[in-house]
Amino acid sequence: MVRFDRPSENEQDTGLRLVSSTNNEWILLAQQAYTASTDYIQSGIFHRWQKALAHFNNQHAPGSKYYSKAFAWRSRTFRPKTRAALIGHEASAAAALFTNNDLVDTKAWNPSDPIQQASAKMNKALVQYRLERSIPWFQTVLGAYQNCHNYGFCISKQTWYLKYETYVEHEPVVNEYGIPEFDDSGDLLTRKVEKQKIVKDQPYIDLVAPNNFRFSPDADWRNPIDTSPFLIEQVSMSAGDVLARMEEDDPKTGEKKWNRYSLEEILAAGTYKHEILKNLADGDLHALESIRKLANEYATVWVQFNIINKRGTDYAFWTLGTSLLLSQPVRLTDLYPYGRPYVFGTANIEAHKSYPSGLNALISSLQEETNDVANQRLDNVKQVMNRPWFVKQGASFDASRINVPNAVHYTKGDPREEVHSYSMPDITSSSYAEHDRLAVEMDDLAGNLSQSSVQNNRALNETVGGMNLMSSGANSIQELMLRIFIETWVEPVLLQIVQLEQLYETDEVLLALAANDADVAKENITDELIQQQLLVSVNVGLGNTSPTQKIEKLNIALGSVSSLPTIAAKIDEDEVAKEIFSTLGYGDGKRFIKSEEKLQEQGQQQAQEQPDGASIELEIKQQMLAFEQQKFEQQMTFNREKLAAELEMQREKSMIEFALKEKLSLAELQAKLEIADRQNTTKRDITATQEINKMNELNYKKETGNQGI
Repeated sequence: MVRFDRPSENEQDTGLRLVSSTNNEWILLAQQAYTASTDYIQSGIFHRWQKALAHFNNQHAPGSKYYSKAFAWRSRTFRPKTRAALIGHEASAAAALFTNNDLVDTKAWNPSDPIQQASAKMNKALVQYRLERSIPWFQTVLGAYQNCHNYGFCISKQTWYLKYETYVEHEPVVNEYGIPEFDDSGDLLTRKVEKQKIVKDQPYIDLVAPNNFRFSPDADWRNPIDTSPFLIEQVSMSAGDVLARMEEDDPKTGEKKWNRYSLEEILAAGTYKHEILKNLADGDLHALESIRKLANEYATVWVQFNIINKRGTDYAFWTLGTSLLLSQPVRLTDLYPYGRPYVFGTANIEAHKSYPSGLNALISSLQEETNDVANQRLDNVKQVMNRPWFVKQGASFDASRINVPNAVHYTKGDPREEVHSYSMPDITSSSYAEHDRLAVEMDDLAGNLSQSSVQNNRALNETVGGMNLMSSGANSIQELMLRIFIETWVEPVLLQIVQLEQLYETDEVLLALAANDADVAKENITDELIQQQLLVSVNVGLGNTSPTQKIEKLNIALGSVSSLPTIAAKIDEDEVAKEIFSTLGYGDGKRFIKSEEKLQEQGQQQAQEQPDGASIELEIKQQMLAFEQQKFEQQMTFNREKLAAELEMQREKSMIEFALKEKLSLAELQAKLEIADRQNTTKRDITATQEINKMNELNYKKETGNQGI
């Protein structure tokens, strides 16, 4: 696989740098973009983010009345309803996206094209491996979904992480004929050679904090990444890391090293302290001294990756804060051939709003009301259990120990006149009813089915049908938010990962495994095969947050199409079984289903134990041939015996006739025949012995070579 060719250093000097534009012009553009977007966020968006993050962490929002002196001794409990709602959504997302082992699905644009079909299978195998081994996909997805609910949107950056490690090897010195050379003492001459080995070569997904990302408020709310005239990513780095980037290229993207600045300049520009910069420009010695005191390579500074659209072309460059240029602007496509490397996702659609509200912001008012009711009730309960006491001013009495158990109090005056209590009326049931109603409303808006929602719907929670009605309403909200999140973030991110794999994947082992899945020979792997245009999706849909409902819907679908012969015959039984097992939490269910190898072994064993039709026919033919052979042998035996009997009868008949003719008895004739037989046998034996002796004599002559005997 050939890596995408980046332009050479000379090409960057002539074609990528903007010779007609000065550094000050690009710094000015970066400052204007940052200021415009930051002012818009600080006008109202930032306060909403602060409140959302505080509620997510079970804390009251900044500026809340509970931080005032008036509430120093009041109840300030925070009811964790927001965190419970968001955890429920994250659990539903995990169940819907990760029950199936196939994390991604790629399809060909043209299903009839075999090249695109093979490319789809190969890219699916490549991305599947990366999501399981190289990319922390589970944490990334849930983190992005969490950002959508807290901030209203999530931002991620997809790049290819390529890192080399330099090491030194000693190689022998050879002459022009390739023969190693030695010094005068006979030792082998060697030389030091610097080499590089790849430490990491894989795709990378960086989840960007939404408060560290800027885009134009005037961008299209449906696609702010591609329609914004600028994008700014703020990256926190240590001053030492910035100095290191000024010495070497970026290991991730291969960008050239940054412009050199001193440590003082890095700390001053990277802290966004514009007043210090102003003092430095005025030559304020006190400001210079304060910077020198902060001169620490471990101090955190901020750098910005800027994408500025100028005359229809995107240019990318790095700045230190908004005041120093770290890299020269280059065309974005020279760094990222697939375009802007960012993806914007959300879980809540709000038309014509570039910064939509998250689930946290939608339920924030109900969260605050729930806290107020609960804390007032707690204050009342505490006052009922520890009723207030009134002590006469100037009385000799320790009022701080009134409610201590078994405490003994001494007074100089009459206790009935100087000290008395006040019975606080107990809290009414209306407080609990109001709290329950707020909890139900909050659960309805958040799409959660909590125990309080079940308890407060007595007419429904006593029947199974009623419980299904309540759960279906909650699931529909969760499924809608999950579907929006998948459409706006998950699938676009996976598409960029596929594009990165098509451009930069060089792992021969991984490519061979992917080719094996696509039934493609290793020698046929080419750029044209891999870099096909594909459709990318994930194996999840609406109605999948509840495993029971998912199985029921699948059964209904299969039952409906089973009556259609042409469709029923096309159902992939393996995929159906995989979906059922994964929904119930058993992965792809491979450990329950016999593999093809086991099935083949079982078939061979059965073939040996129970022969097939051809074997049975052959065995029958063999048995018939054996029967015919036996029948033939029996017939031949019968014929031989019959012939022998006939010859014997003929011989006896001839002997009787000869005896009558010679006037001999049968006994005398039998004796003469026996004598004649013995004489014939003796002659044959003598002749055979003579022949054997001749053969032995010839063999002896051949062995000894003596021809005179």
